[in-house]
Amino acid sequence: MVVRLHSHLTKGLGFAPNSEGNTTTKRPPHNTCPLTAEPRLGPSGHMRKEDCQSHQEGGRLAVARSTCVDHNGCMRSWNVEEMNLKPSRQHRTVTRPSTVRLRPLWLEKKRSQAGRAQKQTWRSKNISNNDLGLKGASTISEFLQRNTSSLLNLQLSGNNFKDEAAELFCQAFSANYRIKTLDLSHNEFSDKGGEHLGQMLALNIGLQSLDLSWNHFHTRGAVALCNGLRANVTLQKLDLSMNGFGNEGATALGEVLRLNNSLVYIDISSNDISNEGVIKISKGLEFNESLKVLKLFLNPVSMDGATLLILSIKRNPKSKMEEIDISNVLVSEQFVKILDGVCAIHPQLDVTYKAVQGFSAKKELLLWTNPMKLIQSYADQHQITVIDFFKSLNPNGRMMMSVGDFRKAMIQQDKVPMNPYQVRELIKKLAEKTGMVNFSCWCLGGALRIMKPGGIKNCGLCYGSIKTAKFSPDDFNVSLA
Repeated sequence: MVVRLHSHLTKGLGFAPNSEGNTTTKRPPHNTCPLTAEPRLGPSGHMRKEDCQSHQEGGRLAVARSTCVDHNGCMRSWNVEEMNLKPSRQHRTVTRPSTVRLRPLWLEKKRSQAGRAQKQTWRSKNISNNDLGLKGASTISEFLQRNTSSLLNLQLSGNNFKDEAAELFCQAFSANYRIKTLDLSHNEFSDKGGEHLGQMLALNIGLQSLDLSWNHFHTRGAVALCNGLRANVTLQKLDLSMNGFGNEGATALGEVLRLNNSLVYIDISSNDISNEGVIKISKGLEFNESLKVLKLFLNPVSMDGATLLILSIKRNPKSKMEEIDISNVLVSEQFVKILDGVCAIHPQLDVTYKAVQGFSAKKELLLWTNPMKLIQSYADQHQITVIDFFKSLNPNGRMMMSVGDFRKAMIQQDKVPMNPYQVRELIKKLAEKTGMVNFSCWCLGGALRIMKPGGIKNCGLCYGSIKTAKFSPDDFNVSLA
């Protein structure tokens, strides 16, 4: 990088900037020391390599920080490092090393950020879609069995792992307790591999999230996996979608739900589970106190099976269920009435179904008003801001709450009555990917004025930039004040 001196730094050095911003070639006095009072610079702004005579303090000289302009015309604050100086025997002078390193502060900051990013990278490794096969699985297994790495997240999707690899992973994760998230989706595990992975689940005490979707588990493998889950006490999220559990596997899973108190998320979409299997799952849900999300999408379940599912939640007063996905099931008005009764007991519950028989999507949308307009109208009538309304929903007054708690609060509050459809639409606008509703990041009050979608505006409430990408100008009035 060529350093050009700013004009106020070149006055005392005999330099004058020309029309292009570069300094002229007027040379400073020969005996000027570049490391003390006035730096000695060449025509292009580089520091020269001549020896200089200066005060010696223990063989070291400290150079003060100075401000210059780089070749892009940007102001930079440079920090010249302390330089080791060696006394000359012949002339008894202090000589400067042949090179002087200039290190800009922005580069130091960038290096620090890179160091943190590298540390974070080592906590998460994605080596998916590399066709590692058995040899790669062996190497990974040996590495994990050392149990000394800081690795927390390991993604091994799409690597052509087969049942022999599952045995190696069983050995590795039976001993490894550091890995918290493991992705083994899109591989070639079959029932034999399910037996090995079930044994792994029974012994592992570290995994919190496991993705086994898009494999080839059928009845025997499903039962083996569920046997391991019955003994597991740490796993919270499990994705088993796109396999072949069938009703036998659903029966084993129902027993897991009856006993397990750690799982909060299960995805068994597209597993050929019919009403018979849903009955077994429903019996487990009557006793479960931890599960919050159950996805049954793309299974041959009818409205009768869906009704049994929601009634099992109604029978369990301690159920924490927040979301049931049966979005391929066509329901009736009677089902909707039953669901309203269940939601009266468990207001945090949201059931996603395909549609109501005899109702078109457009007709269904016309049944309710935009929820944001309802909240804005209430805020205007009571002379408060929308953010004050949202904060009143949280008992501790904080700006963040879980989606389940937010849904429950919105259903139970009587200031702005809303139906489940309106609450669902509101959550789509406010919720983050983390499963939390954060009012500080999606501020709606104060003196904010709505801009076009995608706009960014500084908010005086949370002292940061807020996003309006999810909102259209029609959602609000011109001002939310």
